[in-house]
Amino acid sequence: MSVAAVRATEIAREPVLARLRSDEQLWRSVAAVVEGILAQQGAEFLPAATQVLEQFDQGSVTYLVQRFEGFDNQRFHAAVFELGPEEEKLWGLRYYLEHVERMARHLAGVLAAQLARLG
Repeated sequence: MSVAAVRATEIAREPVLARLRSDEQLWRSVAAVVEGILAQQGAEFLPAATQVLEQFDQGSVTYLVQRFEGFDNQRFHAAVFELGPEEEKLWGLRYYLEHVERMARHLAGVLAAQLARLG
């Protein structure tokens, strides 16, 4: 059978749309959580930022942000994981979270546009 003879299979739209909606909500939730942590000041910020970094490390968020536009993983790693003043670690965590928030909002926007197009 030739490639030309193969017809595209019918794809059920609702499972695709449900997955897009789920992923969009996931990224909106990530952005909202990060926004809340970034709003924290003083002693509250460090434990909250460290905890969410650990959670994001276990999922795909850190992997994705390391590849996202403008993120410098070496700079982040040096600030957060190498010995240095606490201010440097705080800066590194804010740097990471600001990029995660930007990435999450971007991904949610892309998914929303696809939903609008397909919905």
